[in-house]
Amino acid sequence: MSKNRLSLKSILVDLLIVIIGITIAFWLNNWNEARKLKEVEISFITDLKEEMLSDSSLFSFHVGISETTIKRLDTFIEICKSKDYTNDSLNFYVNSLMDRNFWLLNSNSYQTLVAGGKLDVISSIEYRKLINRFYTSRVIDTRRVSDEGNRFLEDHLRPFLYKNSDWYINTYNVDPSFVKTREFQNLLARWRDLAAEKLQLYNEIITELTYLINESNQQLSLLDAPSRN
Repeated sequence: MSKNRLSLKSILVDLLIVIIGITIAFWLNNWNEARKLKEVEISFITDLKEEMLSDSSLFSFHVGISETTIKRLDTFIEICKSKDYTNDSLNFYVNSLMDRNFWLLNSNSYQTLVAGGKLDVISSIEYRKLINRFYTSRVIDTRRVSDEGNRFLEDHLRPFLYKNSDWYINTYNVDPSFVKTREFQNLLARWRDLAAEKLQLYNEIITELTYLINESNQQLSLLDAPSRN
């Protein structure tokens, strides 16, 4: 009877050890998987932030170009309004019309997340929504502005200059007679509107990127991510 009790006790102890061992192994496995997911999340957020920083700098650069373009167009429009067609600067302003500085949002890291079905690796639902909303809308917006601007150049402004001037042959001594036409002045005004629309969009994107960069830093801080130099 005593031997049976000892045997049962040994079995229970062995069973308890096995259960504890399985539990510890299961916990260690879960802990390891959580650590790996955390590392992946930190990597993705860091990549997103670095792309945002790069885009913010590049959009700021193009904002400066757009502001200069708009100033030139405004001056050109004023010359046309004043009918000062002998202005020595006409060649300069005509030559600056072909400025086509458009920038498309870099969404490589975001697209990698979406294409791999890994967007859920970002644990913060609110941050995930912010990222998703930004890239979903702004990739389309920058593409639209770029397409509209290039289409206007190719379908309207460039054909007009081909037809009504020798600008492409003689860029430093343009015959300004076409500048006097209502058609050209309407094209000039439309090109100015497109430049202003682009400038407004780029400024909005810079503001949104600044906010998202701060949010990214907060997420990395919460995840105890080491700084990447």
